[in-house]
Amino acid sequence: VDAAMDLVHNHLWPTMAATDGHQLREDQEVINAAFADLVQCLCAEGFFHVVFRIAEEMPQRRCHVPDEFAYAQMIDSLCRSGQHHGASRIVYIMRKRGLCPSAVSYNCIVHGLCTSPKPGACLRAHQLVMEGTSFGYRPREVTYKVLVDELCRENELTKAKDVLELMLQPSSQCRKDGGEDAGDETRIRMYNVFLGALRTVDNPSEQLGVLVSMLQAGSKPDVITMNTVIHGFCKSGRAQEARRILDDMLNGKFCAPDVVTFTTLISGYLDAGDHAEALDVLHTLMPRRRCSPTVITYNCVLKGLFGLGQVDTAMQVLEEMNANNVA
Repeated sequence: VDAAMDLVHNHLWPTMAATDGHQLREDQEVINAAFADLVQCLCAEGFFHVVFRIAEEMPQRRCHVPDEFAYAQMIDSLCRSGQHHGASRIVYIMRKRGLCPSAVSYNCIVHGLCTSPKPGACLRAHQLVMEGTSFGYRPREVTYKVLVDELCRENELTKAKDVLELMLQPSSQCRKDGGEDAGDETRIRMYNVFLGALRTVDNPSEQLGVLVSMLQAGSKPDVITMNTVIHGFCKSGRAQEARRILDDMLNGKFCAPDVVTFTTLISGYLDAGDHAEALDVLHTLMPRRRCSPTVITYNCVLKGLFGLGQVDTAMQVLEEMNANNVA
């Protein structure tokens, strides 16, 4: 590493400083590649302190590697080595110089922290997300999902709601995979991702609160929204409350239910030991709505009935399944 740094300080940078402009433009790609290779090798060998030293010394030296390119390479190499906290340090060095990281570089750091097993990494990711608003950063949707999943798993609901509110703010920066703002469809998707994350909290009242917030904000819940809320109540053993939500859907207060809605409620009733209500949904509600059960629906019914010791009833359902030509 000493030899590599000697090459940088005493050969590479002085040579670039002495190169005339025309030749420098011709050699720029080679110079950039050399710098990127140096940083990547340093990170691969674990010499992270040297990378930080280069980052700190760049303003004092005539380095003909463009600043944004150099810092982006450091962030990329540090992230590849699992040093996401170190990569965030590069961001602070940039910010002190009045530079902003690219959305891609910043998202690499945030996403890496979200998926890191290190304690407190998701809290650090949340901090970076909120700080990134100062230069227009918004997490990509996949990063938003893993971040709110982790925050809810750590029971940091207030911070998770902060991120949701950020994603809901109308802005040209709020994009779908780099495209234009997709409007209410995107907003509903953001709500649905957050509702899914709340499953780990095991408190359907929180999901119900998000549903109310959606309605107050003028966003119309779709069937995924309603199925997620119903699943939350069923998972908590509150199948009757889930049934009331289904009744609201049947009465036109919300969107129409689909086969997933009925299957979720059936499974919830069976988990609660109420096979009569489950069979009523299967044999009365679903035919009334002309919604045909799938093999998944029947599998849930069979598993639940056998779990409750209702062997004869389960065999009747199996015969019914065959009669309905469900393989």
